[in-house]
Amino acid sequence: MQAERLRIIRDKLDQLRVIDKQCRVFGAARGHRYREVRPLDDAELRRLEQIHGVALPDELRAFLARVHGGGPGPGYGLHIGAEVPPDPRLTTRPFPYGNRAVAEFLADRLKDDTALLPLVDAPDDDDFPPRQGFLSLTHLGCDIHSGIVVAGEQRGTIWTCGDVGWHPEHFEGRQFGFLDWYERWLNVSLQSL
Repeated sequence: MQAERLRIIRDKLDQLRVIDKQCRVFGAARGHRYREVRPLDDAELRRLEQIHGVALPDELRAFLARVHGGGPGPGYGLHIGAEVPPDPRLTTRPFPYGNRAVAEFLADRLKDDTALLPLVDAPDDDDFPPRQGFLSLTHLGCDIHSGIVVAGEQRGTIWTCGDVGWHPEHFEGRQFGFLDWYERWLNVSLQSL
């Protein structure tokens, strides 16, 4: 099932690259320009995990092995945590929000579509975005980052963080894992052209 989904994602990405030769999709012209890092082999994936001190969530790991190892994606493209130097002391700590906070947040979003969860300071994390249990995947502009939770109850889900707070990526009350998030970007991008 996951192999078929990755094939569909690969096909949609190839289609988007052909349709968007002018790089009109947000982030394409100033970011990735549809250039890809080749898929990563097992040794490269283990090295990436060693650098960050965590096992990558399954969907992200499979994507990096079968689709590409960085490049086209939401925002200015996938950079797989390369924007800030890794600090395994932070990425291995549990992400500050769990399932209960997400349920409350999703209920709040029904009343206020601008609701955010506050930033949580880790005493030894002066970088932005905060890295406690979080691996940044892309920069969306204006110091807003999306990434994947790598430690804690929310492991494998995608979150976005700006200087005013956090929110889980979701649609119609359902949180996104990596493949949901990436495929939604492809679908929205294809529909916009």
